[in-house]
Amino acid sequence: MLLKSRPLSVRPARSLLVAILVLAAGLAASSGGSTAKSTNAGGRGKAKGQPKCGDTITASTTLHKDLVACPNNGIVIGADGITLDLNGHLIGGDGTLTSGCNSEKEFCDTGVVNEGHDGVTVMHGSIRRFGGGVTLFGVRKNRLQDVSTSDDHFNGIQLFNASQSVVRDSSGHGPNEEIGLGSFSSHRIRLVHNSFRDTALLGIVVSGGARNLVEGNKVRGAGKKAPRDGDGIAVDAEAKHTILRRNSASHSRDDGFDVEGSTTKITKNSAVRNRDLGIEAVRGVTDGGGNIAHHNGDPRQCTHIACR
Repeated sequence: MLLKSRPLSVRPARSLLVAILVLAAGLAASSGGSTAKSTNAGGRGKAKGQPKCGDTITASTTLHKDLVACPNNGIVIGADGITLDLNGHLIGGDGTLTSGCNSEKEFCDTGVVNEGHDGVTVMHGSIRRFGGGVTLFGVRKNRLQDVSTSDDHFNGIQLFNASQSVVRDSSGHGPNEEIGLGSFSSHRIRLVHNSFRDTALLGIVVSGGARNLVEGNKVRGAGKKAPRDGDGIAVDAEAKHTILRRNSASHSRDDGFDVEGSTTKITKNSAVRNRDLGIEAVRGVTDGGGNIAHHNGDPRQCTHIACR
């Protein structure tokens, strides 16, 4: 089952998972830090020099060395249509949560933050030891590619109120990261060919939103710190018309797949050696066929779809 811990105060229509992310990662309406100036207006040039911890970039930027021991945010995106190329380098926090942060007014302790800027790409590097790894909030047509997160206090990659964006070929691992990858109230998101292992609570979560694709992802060992639950890939009841295709989930503390959204289509997924069910789906889901589940703890293996 989906995680039902941490009874935080949020609107009833939201999953408690959203509350975990909002309060823990410090999502809000604005962000701080200094500004790395672009070479021209509109964010279409290239930034000069290496950014510092907490900088807001307004032009395409390439890292030429690691950015480490950041006391608060790593890099903040400040313009549409730019690219942050980590160029194989690391953005690293100091491993300590920022004190005195008002999460109602600012982003805090996040490796890469983008609030409201469209057409942005972040690629080719790693992020670790922040409160949260990457946050995309209120954006359109963003792309996150080949980015790994690890040892963050709360979550690896998270999208809120985003649309038409893609997370591809990225990864994360625990044991501190509660959720590897979360899509919240987001639409037409593509989560493809990512991998997450040993997350504290959940591997991949789709909460709310519509017409999102989760394809070709691998999750192993989700729920390392979950008291009871800990699913590999979860779709909540508010998510509409989600497609789960060719994903695999193994060695989860609870279910491999927990699908509470009745409009979800489940096709050619694999669930092996999870502690409870391989695929726990509610009545009404669409069985696209080709799903595999075996050696899971519950002898039924799957509910409301056929598995072999």
